[in-house]
Amino acid sequence: MTWTEHIEEQAHSARIAMLGELTASIAHEVNQPLAAIAITGETILRRLNRAEPDPEDLSILVRRMLSYSRRAADIIASVRGLARRSTDTRTAVSLHHIIQEALAFLNHEIISRSVSVRFSPACSLPEVYADRTQIQQVVVNLIVNAMQAMTQPTGSPRLLGIRTVRPDAETVCCIFEDSGPGIEEEYFGRLFESYFTTKECGMGMGLAICRLILEAHGGRVQADNGSAFGGARFSFALSVSAVAQH
Repeated sequence: MTWTEHIEEQAHSARIAMLGELTASIAHEVNQPLAAIAITGETILRRLNRAEPDPEDLSILVRRMLSYSRRAADIIASVRGLARRSTDTRTAVSLHHIIQEALAFLNHEIISRSVSVRFSPACSLPEVYADRTQIQQVVVNLIVNAMQAMTQPTGSPRLLGIRTVRPDAETVCCIFEDSGPGIEEEYFGRLFESYFTTKECGMGMGLAICRLILEAHGGRVQADNGSAFGGARFSFALSVSAVAQH
């Protein structure tokens, strides 16, 4: 087995494992649009029973219901993508779009944990040549990791800052900063090892798969306690040079 095949095999196994951690969030996310579809359908039926139904009003409601339907389908497709073993599907993708999709995917979890997210996208950030599903998996992992770090009942605001920067012409970076307790000094050397975790119910695969995916893309991931909010700061970097070559 080649190094690339080894990475893909571990990535696939870790994607399956990670789905267990995200099951509750996925269920809530799917239930939201499904519940909205049901409510909108009931509203349409009530308005159809009026003496003179308003066609324009009904048209707006139908379009809204179709939008909720597409949202549910997108969530299911995203989950299937995380679990699917596939060949190289790298294309030119927008890191900003990936982050926005990840935030939408985790919206219920963000709200239920009372986390305030501040997304600061860099202006004119170039696309990167990457596997969209895998990079989204990295983003989801780092967001979930940050939220889980802010579970302590300290009474302090739970803040998550996400920003993108372009440190040079060939590189784009994405930075995640939280207001949690930070990382214990003794853990820095093992954070990205497979099966290493400081969580009671953790599997120790989230950060490991982030490292594997980014290294397979020629990128890197790192962590420190330099968050502007007083907690941990995780960041990853990807090259943009491959876009011009494909």
